[in-house]
Amino acid sequence: MKVKLLLFLLLYAPLSCLSANFSAEIISQFHLITDPNNPKQLFYISRFGGIERIAPSATANVSNNNLINTNDVLPNFYAVTLYGLAPPFTDKEMVGFGGTFSTIENNALVKQLKKEAKQLGYTSIQPARHQFAQLNFIATAFDVINGQLALECKIEKIPVDHSSESHVTMPLCKIKGTDQVYDININLLYSLETQLHERGSTSTKIPFDAITLPGWKPHLQDLLNNGSPWNHLLTGVVDWTISDKPLNIIKLNVDWIKLYNFTFRELKSGMNPLLSREDVRTKMEELLKCNDIRQCGIQFADSLTPGKVEELGETLSLQDTLSTALFTEAHLTLRRRDPSATGRNRLSAANNTEEVKTNFIPKVNFYQVLQLQNGKLEMLAPNNNIKQYRTVLDINCIKGSIDGDINSTNNQSGCTRTADRYANYQWSRWQSKHRANFVGDLEMPVGCSKPIRVKARSKTGQPYLSLKERLLLSPRKGLFCWNKHQVDGKCADYEVSWLCEKGSSEPPIIIWPERPPVSFEL
Repeated sequence: MKVKLLLFLLLYAPLSCLSANFSAEIISQFHLITDPNNPKQLFYISRFGGIERIAPSATANVSNNNLINTNDVLPNFYAVTLYGLAPPFTDKEMVGFGGTFSTIENNALVKQLKKEAKQLGYTSIQPARHQFAQLNFIATAFDVINGQLALECKIEKIPVDHSSESHVTMPLCKIKGTDQVYDININLLYSLETQLHERGSTSTKIPFDAITLPGWKPHLQDLLNNGSPWNHLLTGVVDWTISDKPLNIIKLNVDWIKLYNFTFRELKSGMNPLLSREDVRTKMEELLKCNDIRQCGIQFADSLTPGKVEELGETLSLQDTLSTALFTEAHLTLRRRDPSATGRNRLSAANNTEEVKTNFIPKVNFYQVLQLQNGKLEMLAPNNNIKQYRTVLDINCIKGSIDGDINSTNNQSGCTRTADRYANYQWSRWQSKHRANFVGDLEMPVGCSKPIRVKARSKTGQPYLSLKERLLLSPRKGLFCWNKHQVDGKCADYEVSWLCEKGSSEPPIIIWPERPPVSFEL
């Protein structure tokens, strides 16, 4: 899957001749930017990032059996089995996975960059900073050969509640598996949530939590068994946009159900909905010019004159930004880098942002459409005073098992053992801070600092997997189980154990009142 994430920065204009003075290794790893008003100041943006790596501190107490081995670099990554909560995936086996991305791939090279920069006379070397961030994700879970993709699609009309529409039109497309049967869903994810500070450094951490669609567990387990990279499934692309002038952000209100029904109203089961970039732009122009959330599901948040709506609707950059919410690119425009490549070869791969001939396929955002239903989109207004840079985020150099341990590995070329931070982690005791009641059960990582893994079981000692209850589980968010989703109408009473930073305080267990807070009734 390719994930595209846009962040818009306010910085000074870069000097194009700067990189010639640095080593090939530094040029291949960083975008380098200078301030023309301060020739001694240097900004950098890493070209590559990946899963955050945590190394044990030297003071680790190795006598503690629960403490992570001091020789291991711990990846901030988890993977657990979940079962679908509601139609159309009720009880289907899915995978919840996530963790934290670091936008710096190799901290040792940051030190080398600073050393070279000081030798060249720079007195201030800092990561570039951003003032506005917009996150957008494009899901692709297939490979394309010679730009062609054979699809079999059907149009599902899924009933919806709490909407003026009776159903939502969802184009469900599959490609051929190894047995030449159309059985692989083109979409990997049911949902993906991430978090990025609106203001701050481009050298940052990006937490994320994802849930796959059914059918992907065996493939993900194979990747973890072999320590293989996930590049063909999930690659993050951070496109940083820098401008020397203030940026204007355009906001859109969205009714996802109406938007899907309007956009895909002409699709029919059995057709191959491969669209050209021009076809997609035409559809997006129609949407932007419609500007009526009651009719087409989308509308500019600010009042605009008809002439301004017409002008914005014809803007290619806005059409392309909007299309990422509704379509998946079927021709891979991002050239995958060779992890073993160095110097200019790696630089060429990272710099590839030119437009190429592309096919597009309707993308299904189940979480947005079926659960959120309404939302907002933010887009960058047309601006000629911008420069874009790219950071590629990989899930690689990890090995382990779903519902089990996941460790760092050096099996792949390009893997590095340098750490993003130092901390000692240990498993907490089993704890249950909320008693299951008429709504369900909720367990949160209270008193656990920076949890990166979680285990769950019933208070009778049964692993949550053996119960096959429909729940949500992640280290950051905790365990959520709702009675209304269970076959027997009642959740088990759960207890959990968190992999926490050593030294986290564990407050005493508190028995919540029989009626939970209103915020729990989701």
